[in-house]
Amino acid sequence: MLTKFFISLVTLSVTLILSACRETITPPNPPKYVQNIFLSAVDTSVTELTLKVAIAESVEQRAFIVKRDTQTILSALCSALDTTVTDTALLPNHNYTYKAYRLKNNVAIDSSQTLTITTRTYSPLVLSVLDTGINDATLKIAINDNSTNRQYQLTRNGQLVTAGYVNGNDTTLIETQLAPLTTYTYTAYRIANGQVIDTSNTIQLTTQDDTTSHNFTWQIDTLGDGASSGLSDVFIFDENNVWAVGEMYLRDSTGGFDPRAYNVAKWNGINWTLERITVLYHGNLITPPLEGIFAFSPTDIWVSSGVPIHWDGQNWTLYHLFDMGVLGQNDGSVSKLWGTSSQNIYFVGRNGTVVHYNGTTWHKIESGTNLEVYDIYGDWNANINDYEIYAVAAQLDVSFEKKIFKVTSANVSPLSTNGIPYSIEGIWFKSDQFYYTVGAWQYSKKIITSSATWNPLNVTQYYTYAIRGNQVNDIVLCGAFGEIQHFNGRTWKSFRSTTSITYGNLYRLAIRNNLVVAVGEEYPRAIIVRGKRR
Repeated sequence: MLTKFFISLVTLSVTLILSACRETITPPNPPKYVQNIFLSAVDTSVTELTLKVAIAESVEQRAFIVKRDTQTILSALCSALDTTVTDTALLPNHNYTYKAYRLKNNVAIDSSQTLTITTRTYSPLVLSVLDTGINDATLKIAINDNSTNRQYQLTRNGQLVTAGYVNGNDTTLIETQLAPLTTYTYTAYRIANGQVIDTSNTIQLTTQDDTTSHNFTWQIDTLGDGASSGLSDVFIFDENNVWAVGEMYLRDSTGGFDPRAYNVAKWNGINWTLERITVLYHGNLITPPLEGIFAFSPTDIWVSSGVPIHWDGQNWTLYHLFDMGVLGQNDGSVSKLWGTSSQNIYFVGRNGTVVHYNGTTWHKIESGTNLEVYDIYGDWNANINDYEIYAVAAQLDVSFEKKIFKVTSANVSPLSTNGIPYSIEGIWFKSDQFYYTVGAWQYSKKIITSSATWNPLNVTQYYTYAIRGNQVNDIVLCGAFGEIQHFNGRTWKSFRSTTSITYGNLYRLAIRNNLVVAVGEEYPRAIIVRGKRR
């Protein structure tokens, strides 16, 4: 019995000891898993996508691989906090699965979340035509994604013509030395590592004919009964709506001249009617002589009587810039105007006056000259994605001094007049193609901002007051003694044998499509010359 007791006691002691030992050697819970590699999508296109691999800064093991659909596409070392991976040659509108793994001794010890990405169904590479000329065309290449791969190639009729990079969203290209009236096919390609990874839409364009017809039929109308009637400017809305402005007097029932002049003549497609634009000034209704006109629609018209006047479709409103404090006693009145809208319009005139209106505020722009600013004109320039605006100033019959300057809403800057010895009065151009100025002679230039000499054209011996055009192959000018000339892209043709004036001049003209209208005076009456191209 005693032996059994001792055996039981020993057994109990051993059991207690083993239990105590068992509690002491129980292992701790394993540490919580911490993910240290991360994968995210940066950009997706039709045939490629860009991923970002990030590894925590505190991690020493920075070797990693990226798998697409279980296939390793990259094995690298992430020396920075993150790196980008571009996967190319993918299928459009296709699902791909990506996962990144951190390695130690080529064994995966960590993995990112799994990404499922669908490539795009359309190309972010877009090719478009901005403008076509006779020997040139302006194209735009746009890349509508955030990929850093922005290298492109452009082909014409299957042949490579240029290559480069798109900085930003798009870039503008000017194709030159094209043949007139010829159709060309263009395609743009996105390039990576020397390989095509994306293709744009294909476009076709046809250059313009290098000639337009000289075949005009001319009609001359005289308006007013005398008393120094004359017209100063003209605007064509369409062939059945033309406005000419100036000062025209008619005789009354007694045979004398009505002292209230008419200041606008309107063409309705059949005949001219004389009307009065009347405005309220200091409590009185006045009908001032008008010197300039420019319009954006039949209900958005600006005229100048020395100060601006605006028609909103209901009322005429006078902006007396002197009374408003915009112009001072040393400034001159404004006569001619040009703009892109009623929120961006310029007025120019005597004593070097230049004024800009933004739809709310009038602002005088210092021109740095006291010469009379005779003309202002602007045209869209696709290369700078903005309008080019230029003006000319001189002192006809006073001196040979003259100026050409670039105009912005903030300032003006003078340009070279090298090669122009005498007065100038008109300017017209197509941006980045040809620039023309006229006056005592006629001149052209390819790059107006260069200091190169203006090229004399020897078009006519008569003084030229104005020049306008549809395109560089469809230009008209007018001048002294009824001179009208048309340029068809190859030759100038004078119509003075038909439009001759014995005692007067044509001061301004406009051209729209196949209609030309020039205005002036044949003393003592106003004159309008209309040319219709057949």
